[in-house]
Amino acid sequence: MASAHRHARQSRNAWLTPSEMFAPYYGAAFARCALMMHRKKTMEQGKDPEQVTLRMVEVGAGRGGLARGAMAYLKEKGGHQGWTYLCTDVSQASLACLEKLEGASTMQMDATDPKQWEKLASEEHTFVIATEVLDNLPHDRVEKDTRGQWQQTHASVQKEIDKHARPGMELRPLQDPLLQRCFEHLSILDSDAARQFPLPSWFPALWKKKITHKDGGSVHFLPTACLEMLEAMHQTLPAHTLIAQDFDTLPDIKISGKNAPLVVKTHIHQLQDGQDAGDLPDEDLDTFLLKEEEMGQCDVLFPTDFDWLSTLFQSTAESHGRRCVARHAMAREFLESFGDVYATSTRSGYNPMLEEFPNTRIFIGQASP
Repeated sequence: MASAHRHARQSRNAWLTPSEMFAPYYGAAFARCALMMHRKKTMEQGKDPEQVTLRMVEVGAGRGGLARGAMAYLKEKGGHQGWTYLCTDVSQASLACLEKLEGASTMQMDATDPKQWEKLASEEHTFVIATEVLDNLPHDRVEKDTRGQWQQTHASVQKEIDKHARPGMELRPLQDPLLQRCFEHLSILDSDAARQFPLPSWFPALWKKKITHKDGGSVHFLPTACLEMLEAMHQTLPAHTLIAQDFDTLPDIKISGKNAPLVVKTHIHQLQDGQDAGDLPDEDLDTFLLKEEEMGQCDVLFPTDFDWLSTLFQSTAESHGRRCVARHAMAREFLESFGDVYATSTRSGYNPMLEEFPNTRIFIGQASP
């Protein structure tokens, strides 16, 4: 734990992710999974895998913790396999770190912007990696009124009255086109029409999980930005595999509603040299309506509903004329299949890569024309 505090103090980062804490082994597991799927798929097509470039794109690559481990694995274990690795991130500061990675190309990109996805357009099969990306994407709050009608939520700011006041909240009829599309895609959850295509033989064997869904009550936070990302991905990459990792639950959420966010006011950016991160405790807020002075001081993280993610992936793929399969499972199952678990085991048998972060899941979705 002391080393984690030192890492946080040095990086001024309030959140330590699995890909950072378990580098390089976490990134290597993603690379091994992509490489195995690539080789099996191309061999079934009657092609020599080493003559077909493994194309990988990481969305939200951050400081490059996962990319560094993934590329090290490909260099060591990939044999004569040709590969490319593109790191994208919306942050210029992150890109400055990523540009130092040997073997990777970089591009500044907002993952929800379809015009920026057009720069990645290709008919070649592409492996898209996204770790701890979905929890940072914006969501839209909807609420069912007393008549059973869904309403969209708007924040009302009245700076002319009190610029230090917390914004209010009002409900309006559901008219936003993006929200309407999200409802249309997710409406499949309320029926027995969920389409499950047969798994290709090259799909990882452990991904047998069925999609389930439970009613979340009268308030939902819908993953509208995730929908924008998936729509752009299916539009520009007709053949791709998405491998995403994120948190299916988050602790100490004080806001009501399905997929409600964890809002944390953090003081880690105020750390001075020699000061421990534990000296400045975080504060969990019971609202997502932030005052102006709280902007930049709060982290807003959403848990990922992987059933919703699977349904959105399938539905958007089919709306673009693609065939697809989508599965998700606990991260531990993924790491046991593709990770070097011996390298991360302790003498006592405790394995932090497998046993820590039990609230993480891995999603694999594959689309083809």
